[in-house]
Amino acid sequence: MDNIRLEYIVAIVENQFNLTTAARSLYISQPALSKMIKELERRLNIVIFNKKNGRLTGLTTIGESIYNEGKTILAHYKQLNNMISYYSKINHGTIILGIPPVVISFLFTDFLNETKVENPGIDIMVLEEGSSSLETMMHERKLDYAVLLKPVTLDSEIFEQELLYSDTLVAFMDKCNPLAANKFLDWSDLNNTHLINLDKSFGVHHLVTNKLADENVLPRIIDTSTLSEHIFRQIKNTDIITILPRPSKTMFNMKGIIEIPFRNPIYWEIILCYRKVRDHKPVELFILTSIIRYFNNHKVDFFYNT
Repeated sequence: MDNIRLEYIVAIVENQFNLTTAARSLYISQPALSKMIKELERRLNIVIFNKKNGRLTGLTTIGESIYNEGKTILAHYKQLNNMISYYSKINHGTIILGIPPVVISFLFTDFLNETKVENPGIDIMVLEEGSSSLETMMHERKLDYAVLLKPVTLDSEIFEQELLYSDTLVAFMDKCNPLAANKFLDWSDLNNTHLINLDKSFGVHHLVTNKLADENVLPRIIDTSTLSEHIFRQIKNTDIITILPRPSKTMFNMKGIIEIPFRNPIYWEIILCYRKVRDHKPVELFILTSIIRYFNNHKVDFFYNT
């Protein structure tokens, strides 16, 4: 008994045992359907349908069992085909993902490598920009997903947000800096110090600038940069201080550089943003669930690696 013959039996029952209408629903001729039933009963040596005056009138006891089990089998078969079709689509397509440079180096390198190896049909195009620039690109529909730094200005009625990672900003400085002996810093300690920061395209820049204003602290901003490497080179063997996410230390040579936390820190919260739509492509949903699952499974690893 194969799926095609099960479909024929189910169609006959659901068309009130009328072979003409059943055949029409199956896109075959009525004589072909009638012949199939006779041959099937003869080959299986069972009677599936009750008959009277050459017409089908109902199901026999074994026919009832075949019909009920057949419907279940066909439903599972359809579900299996849908699953195969779905997975054949999610493994092909292009995703445009915006990620700030500091975040991609610390949080996304392993995820991107694993995803590309396991899903060669998916092309993940990564745009490395500051969080503020990525917000603009999300508004302009230039990205499928953006990894951003809270808070964001994206409309919560239009965009969904998923928290991926949370940490704090800390002060980095040369070990000979006058403040290097402190276990913790107050924001007032930064008054009149030399400070270098990420530029305005980065969310960290705005977090630091707003915090300094709220605390009425006036350091001397000597430079801004788009490159964390440049910032770390600037603070070595100088009295210059920078304020960056704590995990930044994992990406650079920290010889001669120390980190000092703040008593009242700025929180560095990384979120995944995407549009609230009902018609996400299968590949988009696959990448979304993969990112969320990856970060849920690696929270402890991230913590201990820093």
